[in-house]
Order: sequence, then C-alpha cells, then structure tokens
Amino acid sequence: MIKYLPYVLIIYLLAGCAHESNTMSLLDYSVKEVKLSQFENFGGINEQYVLSFVRPEEIAIFEQAVQTATKQSDPEKNFMPDYDLLIEYDIAEGDLPTHGIHMWLGNPVQFMYIADQQVYTATVDMSEKLITLLNNRPL
Repeated sequence: MIKYLPYVLIIYLLAGCAHESNTMSLLDYSVKEVKLSQFENFGGINEQYVLSFVRPEEIAIFEQAVQTATKQSDPEKNFMPDYDLLIEYDIAEGDLPTHGIHMWLGNPVQFMYIADQQVYTATVDMSEKLITLLNNRPL
C-alpha cells in the first residue's frame, strides 16, 4: 500500500492544479495567528513582524477577507505591496504549513500568495473591516 502513496499524491496534485479556483483558499486547519510585516521583496516574507493577531475575532476578519478575495483577470502589477502576512495554523509544533501572502492596503485590499503572481481582490466590505482592524492596531 505504501509503495502506491507517491502515485496517489501525484494524482491528487494534478487534479488540484487542473481545478483553478477564482477565490483564494486557506488550509482546513484553524488559524492560530496572523503576523504582519512591512513588505520587502516579492517571493518571500519579511520576518520582522510588526503586528500579531491572535484574537479569534481578528483572525476571522483575515480568514474571511482572504477566502472571499476573487482572482483579477488583468491585475495592475506595477506597484509594490504594503505588507506581508504570515498565516500560522494550529497544528503540531514544528509541522508546516503556513501561508505567506503579500497584501496591498487600499480600498479594495488586494492579496497575492508569495509563490504566485496572481492578484486577488477583497470585497469592499472585507476591505473596510481589514482597514479598520489595522487602524485600531497602529504599527
């Protein structure tokens, strides 16, 4: 049975890649913390975090904003993100995964996975909630 595991994983990955979603997604684990840092470079996370969000109501805003953000067909890519987000999941210590996301703070807020070039736009309502949350927690 174990010898077939690599084949099952390959099929699973191929099936997942073939199905493109129009929204962003997070893993099926509960989020324990969202860390925010100033953006420095595409493709990586600045690990000099300036804010940390651990309260369930704060985490819920980030989760909903990310999961309802929709793919942009022709995003404007000539400007730099404002922040990096590190989404940490409530799983066994030392286990991955985490999600790294670049974020543009505007109305609407925009996101990009760090390992991707696709831009996703949050709804106006979620953008306002994120901006309010960040304004209430100055850097």
